[in-house]
Amino acid sequence: MDFGADLRKNKPEFDWMPQFIQRYLDYCQDTEPAFQHHLGVGLALLSQCAGGLSYVLYGHKHVHMNLYVGLIAPSGARKTEAIRIGMELYGEAVEKAQGFLKPPLPDISSNVAIMQTCDFHKQERLVRAVIDGSEEVFTSVFIVASEFSSFVRNRDRDMITFLTNIFDGAVARDEFSYKTQLGGYFRILNPYAVLLMASTPEWLSQALPKQSFQGGFLNRFLFFFSARHQVKAFPLEDQLSADLRAKLVDQMVRIGQLHVRIRWSEEAKSLFRAWYETESQALLDSGDPIMSSWLARLAIFIIKIAGLSALADNRIEISRADLRFAWNVMGYAYQGAKRTLRFASGNANAWLETKIVEMTLSSPQKAAVICIKLSGTASAKEIRNTIMSLAELGIIRYDPRTDLVVALQPQAKEFLGLD
Repeated sequence: MDFGADLRKNKPEFDWMPQFIQRYLDYCQDTEPAFQHHLGVGLALLSQCAGGLSYVLYGHKHVHMNLYVGLIAPSGARKTEAIRIGMELYGEAVEKAQGFLKPPLPDISSNVAIMQTCDFHKQERLVRAVIDGSEEVFTSVFIVASEFSSFVRNRDRDMITFLTNIFDGAVARDEFSYKTQLGGYFRILNPYAVLLMASTPEWLSQALPKQSFQGGFLNRFLFFFSARHQVKAFPLEDQLSADLRAKLVDQMVRIGQLHVRIRWSEEAKSLFRAWYETESQALLDSGDPIMSSWLARLAIFIIKIAGLSALADNRIEISRADLRFAWNVMGYAYQGAKRTLRFASGNANAWLETKIVEMTLSSPQKAAVICIKLSGTASAKEIRNTIMSLAELGIIRYDPRTDLVVALQPQAKEFLGLD
């Protein structure tokens, strides 16, 4: 998909990838997690390796390449496995880097937080700092939450506010102060936060406070959604290539040692300017209230990913190819955000819509049968109203004469996030 093509209508299709991402996906190709999830983990690793010392020069701004990445899928879709594969590689890189790379927090699902300072400060331990309100100082942090519901518990608004502010702090590159529950403060110097999490879409709607959507927390995420995983009888045996693994580790160490300013080629600058000043507004004016705030961050997402693409290909100049890669990544992220934010925005019918489309995807179903199968979750009236809404959206077709519900291809697959 070429840079600037309509994200709403065009399917992402990579004709080129930067070296690190291509190697990482080759390394993971015979494992069970979905392609989208491996792509998301690869980007999170790149983002963490880049750290706060390298940045993209964007006019008078320094755009730092920290990302929040969410792997979204139903239970059992191997999203946690995708994180495990990436973190094993990153752990090797941390050991080899001898201080140039920061170790991640122990999986935050365990509620133990050890955050690292930047290269110019001694290492500080921050035990349960965000959760319990302890006072410490840190600047750079890699948060891994394989079970996001264990991280943000009980609609924790303070945690959401903190993570929202610390993400933007990487752009400001200044001091951020956080007030503790006991009235004290801890300072965060030049904050650079990378977050990699996994969750089911249903949990986001049930457990996150509404402020997480309205206040923009979720709009800072790149969501990678997949409804199913690959089926591999021996998912790890064939991909354990020592040579490929060593190259990935070496490249992460090398990127972690860089302190570079990433510039733009004249072609890339002209291409981005033309898109931003004309076509970008069409997406913002699309009339989708759920997606509008996320789309408002599209340009900054593209800049960050294009910068990471250049680093991943051992360059310090953004090229046309980097923009194309970033645009295809955003194609997957757009599909993931569209699906995820429907749940998070409080759409009470999101789960019901998903189940109806899933039930009719492989074969037509009578509406009466669907009502019986879903009777424990909604009334017959609610189910039939949802069927009519899906029909109006062009995702299914409903014939009232036969009472038959048919999923329309490829709209239904796109709705479910299937390839």
